[in-house]
Amino acid sequence: QQGVQFNTIEIDRDSLGRPRVLLHAGAKVRGDTLGIDQWHISLSDDSGFIMSVAIAESGRSVQA
Repeated sequence: QQGVQFNTIEIDRDSLGRPRVLLHAGAKVRGDTLGIDQWHISLSDDSGFIMSVAIAESGRSVQA
């Protein structure tokens, strides 16, 4: 199984208030295996609806 649990992925804020991804446990192992070195995060909250989009980038070619 290659999935990760949602509770091992955390969205935090950097010193400028921008969202950032922190991976823990199995999610960190999987991210390291895939060579994830950059995240693009968008968060939106409007009228009680919350939406997020996350894109993970790897600067190297890996076999998944």
